[in-house]
Amino acid sequence: MAVEFSDVLSEPAIEAAARLAADAARRRPAERLEAHVEVAVRRSFCPCVHAIEDGIEGGLSGVHAALLEEVGRRARRLAGRLA
Repeated sequence: MAVEFSDVLSEPAIEAAARLAADAARRRPAERLEAHVEVAVRRSFCPCVHAIEDGIEGGLSGVHAALLEEVGRRARRLAGRLA
């Protein structure tokens, strides 16, 4: 992740977003995990990480994509434990 986001993208914040996504997946298993991850990232992180960066880059920013990937990886792991 980019250094300028190190305060926002802390380990506990990423893990909390993954738990949020995994819990949502457990409650609504018919929905794609990726959809739960997208919502969890929007709810867990300030727009400077996703919306503003996406606007600057004209689409899904590198930081946003990496965050979705990491939260998704952790959420899959957690969801597997909850199953």
